Amino acid sequence: MTGAAHAEEPAAPSATVDIAPLPAATASRAETSVATVVLPGLPAGTPTGFDGTEAAKQPVGTLGDALDRTYWTSPKLLAERSRMRATDYRVPQARSLFGPKLVYQASYGLQRDNFELATGGYVAQSGWSSVASAILTQPLYTFGRNAAAEHTAVAQVSFQRSVLRYSEQQAIYEAITAYASVLRDRAGVGIAGDNLALLERELADTATRFKAREVTSTDLDQVRTRVEQGRAQVYSAQRLAASSDARFLSIVGAPAGTLVQPNPLPVPAASLEEAYAYAE
Repeated sequence: MTGAAHAEEPAAPSATVDIAPLPAATASRAETSVATVVLPGLPAGTPTGFDGTEAAKQPVGTLGDALDRTYWTSPKLLAERSRMRATDYRVPQARSLFGPKLVYQASYGLQRDNFELATGGYVAQSGWSSVASAILTQPLYTFGRNAAAEHTAVAQVSFQRSVLRYSEQQAIYEAITAYASVLRDRAGVGIAGDNLALLERELADTATRFKAREVTSTDLDQVRTRVEQGRAQVYSAQRLAASSDARFLSIVGAPAGTLVQPNPLPVPAASLEEAYAYAE
């Protein structure tokens, strides 16, 4: 019966690549200081209020809140940030190949043998034995293999940083689009409702005129048709509004409350000539 242990200890790297988180999309995050909290499933530095509690489930009312929640809690961005951290560790792993490597092994066990005698019979011998070995290696020349591995790791980090930046831009764009879609479709429901109310008043007036023999039944049927078309438009607008609310919830992570109109963006050019100059 024997027991053995084997381990490999590469030298610790002298430097690592630090990946700083990108700034948030809204100015309110930079202007106000918020408390941070470390919670399961969310990275360190996540502001309080996005922790899945009842306060985090409150409806969103402003564009800034929607962008904040999307930036910090989007599953797509959380996955990309985790992938970024995992890729970051490849650089010190590649640099560790330049350092010394220690491989050691130790064993301790009981050995028993039986020896056959010339005169016949056997003689048993047993005893405890221990063996230990250690090998220290230092690569001197690897034909560029270690340098190529380090360059590959650095390139992978740069590529993953670009992927993360693109994912953040895409998530912010989708949040803005969802916010504007909810405002648009809710306004469409109001417009369709006002149109239906106007048509119903017209139908009531036409019915009164029909009783007075001022219009024909054909005129009355035409107004009724327009009323039903207006009612169908209301249902269609409500369907679009419900779809926009559902998409807002899936992107932002919280339901849309009474949304406030976002501030109009400043236009950098007031004329076509200024636009050409600004583009150049």
